[in-house]
Amino acid sequence: MRLFFGLQIEQQACLDIDHWLTTSLPPMAHPVPLANFHITLVFMGKVDSRHHERLTLAADEIHCPKFDLLLNEVGFWNKTNIFCLGPSETPTPLLSLSAKLKNLANQMGSRTEKHHYQPHVTLARRCELPPPAAIEPPEFHLVFDQFNLYESVTTRSGIRYDVVNSWALE
Repeated sequence: MRLFFGLQIEQQACLDIDHWLTTSLPPMAHPVPLANFHITLVFMGKVDSRHHERLTLAADEIHCPKFDLLLNEVGFWNKTNIFCLGPSETPTPLLSLSAKLKNLANQMGSRTEKHHYQPHVTLARRCELPPPAAIEPPEFHLVFDQFNLYESVTTRSGIRYDVVNSWALE
């Protein structure tokens, strides 16, 4: 199983982001499907069933308050050719949750990414050039009251992210 912890974006917010994309920017060559909009907390890659069970039990012990997040900046990552939407300021509870889950994943033997955590929603992949400036700046207010464990599933029609488990934020 290819697993990651993440935050699910409410359906209406996904629709709002998609509407902003289609009205404020030119079409993207490789857009991420609306159903796959999420914010990754920590990616763990392949995890066998034994580690998955231990990971799930350990995540039961993670405590973090609910938090709001304002997605108000676009970004383009040259190294990975990803166009994304992120916050200008990251709330402390989000940073704390990501750090706790990364520590938990590392304790379970997962190899996590070493770079500084940058919350974002990937909007398009394999972009050859950065998109032009948006006609309207983004401003999406999100509220998170849970985090999820996702499985990344490859299908004939593309990648799909299935929620395996969920945990409430306090």
